[in-house]
Amino acid sequence: NFESFDNMIYRDRFEGMKRSLVDHGMCVDDTLIILNAEKDNTNQRIDELFEKEDGPDAIFTSNDMLAFDVYKVLYKLNKRIPEDVMVIGFDDTLMAQKVYPPLTSYRMPINQIAKKSLSSILQGFVDKNSLPITGTLIKRMSTGD
Repeated sequence: NFESFDNMIYRDRFEGMKRSLVDHGMCVDDTLIILNAEKDNTNQRIDELFEKEDGPDAIFTSNDMLAFDVYKVLYKLNKRIPEDVMVIGFDDTLMAQKVYPPLTSYRMPINQIAKKSLSSILQGFVDKNSLPITGTLIKRMSTGD
């Protein structure tokens, strides 16, 4: 069930991914989506995606740690990044620059989020009319950039 997430952050990331696919004329293929991967055998589930004859040629993960699991599975399957499969993470952790090939990742402005959160706490309310905070796609070699 796509509507049940333990963590609202991942639900928002999932909704953003779906919206982006539709906005770019692509369909959302439920058979290519792994939810709550951290609760199950992540590597086995990723492995199953790429063993399909029509497996993905790109994968978006909800955080960089899952992207690193994808790297591990792709290495085991002798698939090259980005030539065979492009990989994109989310969070832009320090390790994203240190793996090879360096991981393309979506970076959120942590300082801006912290300031906005603290301001809301100090004011005693959340301004629902404030603009959403957006991040930046950091393009690196895992997508051919």
